[in-house]
Amino acid sequence: MNKRILVISDLHFPFAHKDWHGFLTKLKAKYKPDTIVNIGDEMDFHSINVSHTIDPDLPSPKDELELGKKEIHKLHKLFPQMTLLESNHGSMVLRRAMAKGMTKSFIKSYNQILEVGNGWNWKEKHFIDTGKGRILFGHQFSPDVSKAVAQYALSVVQGHYHTISEVRFHGNDFHLNFGMTVGCLINKDALAMNYMRLNLKKPILSCGLITNGMPHLTPMYLKRNGDWDNNIYI
Repeated sequence: MNKRILVISDLHFPFAHKDWHGFLTKLKAKYKPDTIVNIGDEMDFHSINVSHTIDPDLPSPKDELELGKKEIHKLHKLFPQMTLLESNHGSMVLRRAMAKGMTKSFIKSYNQILEVGNGWNWKEKHFIDTGKGRILFGHQFSPDVSKAVAQYALSVVQGHYHTISEVRFHGNDFHLNFGMTVGCLINKDALAMNYMRLNLKKPILSCGLITNGMPHLTPMYLKRNGDWDNNIYI
């Protein structure tokens, strides 16, 4: 069983890097993945955020949703079959409703809200057996991914931490497992990302790839002007 798994990192539509589509198209053509996992935060939903200050200079909830859906539909056309992890931004609609005491019975499904087909399936956590061991996928475990590997005694893959793109191995007497944090694909200069402008660490643009049970990272190298340098090997 030689699965080729592409792990798509946090996009935060409509605030993704402008070259996200070209980058993922190249990854699809080069590696020909048979399994697609979206690590979560596919949408940003800044305008309905229940825990952060909402910037009035950003699009309204309706406008942000419409802008985000345009990007989502491009992603859906590229990958019509995909597992998506529930996440702090991606599940913002439900969190906002619950904050106001509204039952889930009144809320549309993610597929209906984003107008995508049933090939997209949201899960809280996702397991894949590669034939080389089981891998646990979740949006967020720990900044130190090796702690999650030790706790679950499995290989784990996560997103959420925009400034971390790494693979860490954890061994014991019986197993060698890995933890992978896949970075992100955001536009760090977008107004919605303004909260991190003073951070010393900056977002690392990359996705994850697992072939024959082994993890790899695929960085998105940028030119000085912030454009994707698509001539650099990935």
